[in-house]
Amino acid sequence: MSEVTAVSLEARLSKLEEYIDSQVTPRFDDVQDSQVAHRDDLTDRVESYFARTEKRLSEVTQHVYTAIAELRVRTQEKIAAEVRKVTAGEIAESLTKKILVTRPANREELKNPENVLVTRPATPAEIRNQ
Repeated sequence: MSEVTAVSLEARLSKLEEYIDSQVTPRFDDVQDSQVAHRDDLTDRVESYFARTEKRLSEVTQHVYTAIAELRVRTQEKIAAEVRKVTAGEIAESLTKKILVTRPANREELKNPENVLVTRPATPAEIRNQ
């Protein structure tokens, strides 16, 4: 009978262990430990995405800088070509053919001094030399 009792006790003990396992909720630390692998995987994915994004942003920025530099060179070449067309003599000649009319600046114009050109009357000597 002792064998029967030992076997029945083992069966009852295993049922009791199963019951306890089904009734006891996991501790907070156990839940957190099970999430470590998921967290590490997620962290790796975020870091990988950030690195790819940073690399792509750097490439785009470099492309924009290159495009701006090329545009600047082309614009400077066009401006230099136009400036070469007009010589200093042509500018001086055109200024002698036109009379510049001046007027006093109004109060609104004086509020923005960068838009006002300060002039002075020509002296009689300057008028005679013209």
